[in-house]
Amino acid sequence: ERYPYYYSRFDEYETLFDAGADLQVNILSLGGYYGKPAQKIAEKLIANNLISWVGTDLHHERHLQALQRLANDKNALRWLDKITNLRNRELQ
Repeated sequence: ERYPYYYSRFDEYETLFDAGADLQVNILSLGGYYGKPAQKIAEKLIANNLISWVGTDLHHERHLQALQRLANDKNALRWLDKITNLRNRELQ
């Protein structure tokens, strides 16, 4: 979600995923930390069931503060819940 080159070429994400690549969403993207375009692509990747992993950056205090704010961000939590539910279904 943080590669602007692919924003207008969403099918490339699908091609990579279909070829066996694992795709990861950065939790901070779901809260808009990296801008609206990254947030929208992260949400679209999740909506299209293309995410294998969820991770985050935690390199400094600003990242930690942003993660703490996400704990109250209903939109971000909704997307994280969708990923969790998808993974749980795959494991059953």
